[in-house]
Amino acid sequence: MDATTPDEIMGQVHTMLAPSPLPSAEEWAIHDYEGFEGASLSKYASFETVCALAEFIGGHGRLGAKVWP
Repeated sequence: MDATTPDEIMGQVHTMLAPSPLPSAEEWAIHDYEGFEGASLSKYASFETVCALAEFIGGHGRLGAKVWP
């Protein structure tokens, strides 16, 4: 998934969870941080945080990832 907008990410998560054998699967976690240049990101970070970080790194590169709070 690309970190684009929170709504687009949520849509992709719902699509991913739809075939789950659990009738109302809704839990998710972030396990892959490719493209985040080593920035610290919780596996339960909000999609708003993920998108803000992606945008910050997009504008500031690897240095941005190092200074992200």
